[in-house]
Amino acid sequence: MRPAGNAVTRSVGSRIRMKRLAQGLSQERLGAAAGLTLQQVRRYGQGIDKIGASRLHRIGQALGVPPSFFFEETHLGGRLVEAVEASPNVLAAAMADPLTMRFLQAYTAIDDWHRSLRLVEPVAAIASQPDGSVPMGHGRQPAKA
Repeated sequence: MRPAGNAVTRSVGSRIRMKRLAQGLSQERLGAAAGLTLQQVRRYGQGIDKIGASRLHRIGQALGVPPSFFFEETHLGGRLVEAVEASPNVLAAAMADPLTMRFLQAYTAIDDWHRSLRLVEPVAAIASQPDGSVPMGHGRQPAKA
């Protein structure tokens, strides 16, 4: 097995994988649409193989995004390359989890910033609890008998 590519290669691969999963495309379907083999799509998505400009253009066309999409800043305030360098497996692991993808698809369907914030705050509060408990004032109240 060859070592994983550099941070930019991993970053672009993560963005390809993220966009493919967000659109519900299999690796096979993306490969067919972009003229690539399943193995190529897999290696690009894992950040193992570098992608030439013309192939990145074809992948972008298949995903409905310009090639610049794969290099844009994240919504987290940092550059994607920096996020991948800091923790290269976090994004890949999150995107591999079907529950994470379901959550992200539902979240991105919310078109109102205030409603999005009302969802994020309790999730962040739950995540900050070391024992996994729900802080007071967040979540559902138990049903009364």
